[in-house]
Amino acid sequence: MSTTGSNQTKKVKIYIISLPIGNDADLSYRAKEILETADLLIGEESKFLSAFLKRIGIPRKFILYNEHSNEKDFQELLQEIRNSKVVAFVSDAGLPNLEDPGRSLIPKLYDSGFELDFCPGASSLDAGLALCGFSTRPFTFVGLLPREPEIRKQELTRYLKLNHTLVILETPYRYKKIIEDLVPFLNKNSNRRIFLGLHLTHPSEQWMYRGKIENLIPLLQQLPKAPPIILIEGK
Repeated sequence: MSTTGSNQTKKVKIYIISLPIGNDADLSYRAKEILETADLLIGEESKFLSAFLKRIGIPRKFILYNEHSNEKDFQELLQEIRNSKVVAFVSDAGLPNLEDPGRSLIPKLYDSGFELDFCPGASSLDAGLALCGFSTRPFTFVGLLPREPEIRKQELTRYLKLNHTLVILETPYRYKKIIEDLVPFLNKNSNRRIFLGLHLTHPSEQWMYRGKIENLIPLLQQLPKAPPIILIEGK
């Protein structure tokens, strides 16, 4: 039983499902069963989800909801949900609501009176915290940093003053720039190390670095555009 703060009761079961971040074998039996039997599947991006469903043997239809969706799209989706008994909601990889369109959809579903359930699985956040070897008491989830360089540096200054272990998510196209921005903060006089994970859990493409940032910089040029996670050691 859960309370959503709405007087409206909906007899619809909505599952937030975590998808594998690099290895399809990490999909749980329960998650696969829900994906296969749900009346409605909501995804983020057509190319990724179509390919993933085909690989796991569930080639089925789905509806997209992402950063390009507007209020009209949401109202149409709402009607589809109300006509369903079981709904599955996924993002491209990992966990919905962590720096993806789920951030806007999940509150809207609560505000519309629905109850949500969770089907756990792979997460780059969990993988990074487990592999980095840094103290996680406490840690701060930074997520995506601002695109504007000056605002980004201001944010980094603010977060690094916390002295917590920091978790930064980035796109495959910008993570190298973020690491370069970190150099003045994590220079040779700092004891704070950096962890960079690319393609975590992927059977053949996983790559990790843990150590001083000055030793990572010379490696950046040869690294691929890949899903990254960056952690900064706390003091």
